[in-house]
Amino acid sequence: MSLLQSRELFHPYRNDGSQFIDHIIKGQPRNCLDLLCMDRYSFITLCNILKEKNLVENGREISIEEQVAMFLFTVGHNECNHACQNTFQHSGQTISK
Repeated sequence: MSLLQSRELFHPYRNDGSQFIDHIIKGQPRNCLDLLCMDRYSFITLCNILKEKNLVENGREISIEEQVAMFLFTVGHNECNHACQNTFQHSGQTISK
């Protein structure tokens, strides 16, 4: 599969992970709190701190914001890898990195 081809979504009715994060950040304030256990201002601040201190970097297919959101979702809700795959529309290998 070339990098230019789009990846197939597991659940076509959901957006891919980057669109999902954008929806969480720009959508209803309660969505961020419910899904990430953190208000959006704190989430954006945390991501900016991680960027500034070079503690996390953008991956080939996944942004810092998405990486942090997957971590918060998994830890905050005690979710398994499979639930995170379905929510953020990434493979198990990407989620586990």
